[in-house]
Amino acid sequence: MSGLGILEKRLERALRGRSGGDVADTGSWAIPTDRFDAYDHFAWVRQPSLLTLKQIVEQRRWCCSLDVALLAVIACSLARLRDERVVPLRLVASMRDGPDEGLLVADLADSRDLDLEFASGVSVEEAVQGVASCIRHRRWRAPTALTDASSRIFLNFRPLLAEHGHTSSPATFSHQTRWPPVHGEWGWDRRFVYHSLWIMVDQVDELEWVLCLKVQWARPQDSKLSDVLCSVLQDLARRPGDPLLLS
Repeated sequence: MSGLGILEKRLERALRGRSGGDVADTGSWAIPTDRFDAYDHFAWVRQPSLLTLKQIVEQRRWCCSLDVALLAVIACSLARLRDERVVPLRLVASMRDGPDEGLLVADLADSRDLDLEFASGVSVEEAVQGVASCIRHRRWRAPTALTDASSRIFLNFRPLLAEHGHTSSPATFSHQTRWPPVHGEWGWDRRFVYHSLWIMVDQVDELEWVLCLKVQWARPQDSKLSDVLCSVLQDLARRPGDPLLLS
């Protein structure tokens, strides 16, 4: 079946109210919510930090990819940043779960809500591994039409896409990035958000990621995410048993 054919069937199931894990989400953006003035803020995760995280994943046998581990670290950093046990996320997740859907040219991504709750006194490593497990097992849910997204953190995590053919073949695809990495996306230059915090995480090289944040003017402390992310990575490497939440 073609990519458009799959999208049509998902939309039909959603409109008819039929169950199914891959139905289109017609409710997540249906009801207008308050919007908040925001400004752009950027953070980099560079090669030394990612090599450290890669060694942790491999040596401690986390059984997940580096991408998943980084996403889990970012989620735990958000918990430490706000010093809250519950972190409500709205993820943009790929819905390519069917046979050969990874080969289709189609927009099969959709919004999914993931509510992370951390136990009191949980260690940094336990928290990051727990979040990684939630992501690997896709323990999120489709938003409902009455969901209020204003308290959620929007997070779109986009790994590098590269398709390399034979070295002598001219049909070799490589990733090219303009600055900022979100350039050209719908609403990339807007100065308002509908969520508590808006984050686009783009991989721009094999071991380099850029976080583009839209921070509410009313929540300037969210711009400290890069500092907190650094502290979580340091604790993972040197003090994995230290508590995630500092209070």
